Amino acid sequence: MTIEDIQPLTARLRVEQDGTVRVGNTRVTLDVLLGAYKLGRSPKAIVKIYPTLDIADVYAAIAYYLQNEVEVEEYLRVRESEAQEIRLRIEDDPANKALRKLIQRRGWEHAQA
Repeated sequence: MTIEDIQPLTARLRVEQDGTVRVGNTRVTLDVLLGAYKLGRSPKAIVKIYPTLDIADVYAAIAYYLQNEVEVEEYLRVRESEAQEIRLRIEDDPANKALRKLIQRRGWEHAQA
């Protein structure tokens, strides 16, 4: 191997039409991978949790994050904000409120049995 044979590291991340960043050829999102990483999970542990991931893709995604932390943190902040908006819309939907009450009642009834 010579120095000319060395290829630069590239993160195998892909951006879906809706803006979601996924890792490798999987459905695992960058948000999820980084969430596990920030909880102290090692790349090997992350692959055990999400076995569709390739270990090299996990390392590459973490390296990308570390090299682009400000931009990725902004992406994560926007994603969390969007998720919060969706949660609020779901909670405010009258049909969902009625369903939640029904589930809570049934959960309570099962807990009493």
